[in-house]
Amino acid sequence: MITARQVTEAQMKAALATVNSQIPMIEKLQNEVKTRQNRQFQNKVLRAPMSGTVITPNLYQLVGKTMPKGEQILEIADPTQLVAIIEVRQEDGDLVKPGASVTFNPPEPGLAPFTTKIKEISPVMRRDEQMQKSVLRVIAVIDSSSETLKPNAKMYAKISSPHPVSLYENVRREFLNLFKVRSL
Repeated sequence: MITARQVTEAQMKAALATVNSQIPMIEKLQNEVKTRQNRQFQNKVLRAPMSGTVITPNLYQLVGKTMPKGEQILEIADPTQLVAIIEVRQEDGDLVKPGASVTFNPPEPGLAPFTTKIKEISPVMRRDEQMQKSVLRVIAVIDSSSETLKPNAKMYAKISSPHPVSLYENVRREFLNLFKVRSL
């Protein structure tokens, strides 16, 4: 009986030594799990350098997808400084210059027109599939402290040309545009 007891005690000491040798590994794994959970929680939070209105189209398509680090997920519009993208016909591109005055007329009744300047003109033409024409993208920055302007709003824009265009030149341009004549 004494030997059975000694054997059992020896086995128990060996098992206890095995468990004690595993404790540092268990603690290390528990710390790693906590670290990964914290990192996972931090990666679930989106951070932006500014606050504003989210204007990202098709946001619903991103649900459940894993995004690579650094890829743009959301586009946020700063309500105090909105960017207006104006599409100008390719034929009228020579009339538009940076710094020219742009008057915006909101289609909603009760909103007053306002004026700003053209910031830049995109050098790349874009094909407008709806109108079947090439258009030039003109960008103007609207400094707005009022709450009446909203991101993605549609407005009418009138760009002032730095050089006055004569009636003859207007008719000529429209004629060329209408009949698709290359030179006249």
